[in-house]
Amino acid sequence: SLKTDIESPEAIEIVIYDMSGKLIETKKTSPSEVANYKFGQHYPSGIYSLIVNQSGKMIFASQVIKK
Repeated sequence: SLKTDIESPEAIEIVIYDMSGKLIETKKTSPSEVANYKFGQHYPSGIYSLIVNQSGKMIFASQVIKK
């Protein structure tokens, strides 16, 4: 799951890529729902890039390892 302290009420876009750069998932949600968003349950083991955008600007980026 993803924990954030986003103060703006504008919609959030969560984008996930695998290490080859292939788009795996895109999700639009409200800041109040982003803490409940879970991802990766159906992904194979690997390293993924997680990017969170708001108002067209990247506000968070991280790499996630799925074992």
